[in-house]
Amino acid sequence: MQTREIKGIKQNNVKNIIQKISRKAKGITLISLIITIIILLILAGVTLSLTLGDNGIITQAQKEKEAQEIAAIKEDFQLAILDKELEKGGTGLTKEELEEIAGNYGEIQEDGNTIKTDEGYEIKIDEIYQEGATGGGSGSSDEEIAALEEKIKELEQTVEDLNNTKTELEGTIENLNGQLAQVEGDKTLLQEQVNNLTDQVANLTTTKEQLEATINDLNTQIAELQKKQSKGTAVAADVLKGKTFSNSSDIEITGTMENRGAVNKTLNAGESYTIPAGYHNGSGKVTANSLASQTQATAKAEWILNGRTAWINGVKVTGTLPNLGYNSSIYHTSTNPTKVVLGDAAFANTNSDGVNRVQIRYIGTAGYIDNNTLFGVDFVTMAHAIGLTADKIVAGQTILGITGTGR
Repeated sequence: MQTREIKGIKQNNVKNIIQKISRKAKGITLISLIITIIILLILAGVTLSLTLGDNGIITQAQKEKEAQEIAAIKEDFQLAILDKELEKGGTGLTKEELEEIAGNYGEIQEDGNTIKTDEGYEIKIDEIYQEGATGGGSGSSDEEIAALEEKIKELEQTVEDLNNTKTELEGTIENLNGQLAQVEGDKTLLQEQVNNLTDQVANLTTTKEQLEATINDLNTQIAELQKKQSKGTAVAADVLKGKTFSNSSDIEITGTMENRGAVNKTLNAGESYTIPAGYHNGSGKVTANSLASQTQATAKAEWILNGRTAWINGVKVTGTLPNLGYNSSIYHTSTNPTKVVLGDAAFANTNSDGVNRVQIRYIGTAGYIDNNTLFGVDFVTMAHAIGLTADKIVAGQTILGITGTGR
C-alpha cells in the first residue's frame, strides 16, 4: 500500500526524523521531547481521521456493506420476478403481480415505483423490472433469462470487487493498528522520560528552596550587623513618605511624612488657613484676594452720611451726605429738643388715597433725616395753605396768629 502523507510529510519521513533526533542527542532535551510529542499527536490524529472520518475506513466499509445488501435485495427481487414469469409460461407480469412481489421486500411508496425495505433502503422498481405493468410484455422469456444471467454476472463481479476492497481495507486497518501500537509504545517511552524529568525538577526545586532559606538566614545576620552599626535620631515622621533611613534602633525604616509639594491658598479678609503637617517644597503661597474684589459696591460719597466711612471697590470713601436734623438749630419747643427742619411752603390737599392732608415742602440741600425729625413752616404760610382769614374766625378768637373778625 502507498504511504499516506500528513500535511506534506510522509509517515516514513516522520519516523526518520524521530530516529535522527534519537541518534543525534546523547540525552533527550525538553525541546526534542516536545517536538516528538507533537509529531506523535499528528500521527494519532491522522490515524483516527483515516479510521473514523467521513471518508474513513469504517465509513467506507459501512457504505460497501449497504451497497452489497441493496444488490442482494435487487438480485433476489429479479429472481422472484423471473420465477413468476416462468410460472406464467414466459409472459410479462401485470402491475398487480409486480406489486405483490414487491410487497415481499418492503412497503411500496406513494409514487408506486419505490420500495422502502425494513432496513430503510429505497429501491426503484423500474430499475429492476423494465417490462411495464400492462400484463403481457413484448420480450421473450429466453431474452429475459439471458438478461438476468448477464445481470447476475455483473452483480457477482460487483460482489467480488467489493470483497477485494474489503480485503484491502482490512489490510489498511491492520497496518494502521500496527502504527498505532508503535505510537503507544513511543508514548510509554516518552512518558517515562517525562517522569524522569519531573523528578529532576522536583529535586532542583528542593535545592532552590534550601538555597533561599540559607540566603534569608544570611540576610537576617547582615541586617542585625547593620543595626549595630547604624546611628541617628530621626523617626519615621521626620522622613518623607516612601524614603528609607536607619537610626540607632533599626535599619531600612520607611518614612511617613506626607509630601505636600507646593500648597497654594487664597484668602479673603477675616479668613484663616491651617497649614497641614508635612513636607513643603517652598513654592507654595498663601495669597489674599484684592480689596477691590471683596468690596464691590455702587455707593457714592454723597450717599453716605457725612463723616462716616466705607470701602467702595477697594477705596476708602468718607461720606458727604448732611444730616438735616442734626444741622438744624431749631427745636420743637424750649423744653422739647426734637429738631425741626424748615420747609418753604405748605399745601392743603386731598391725597390720592382720599385723605385730606397738609403737606410741607422742603427744597433745601439734600441730606439725611433722623427718626423723629419734624418739618415746619410759619403760621402765615400754614394759614395761607388752608385758606384761613380773619373773617373766617369768630371775633375775639386767634388761630395761627390771626385774630378773628367774624360774627
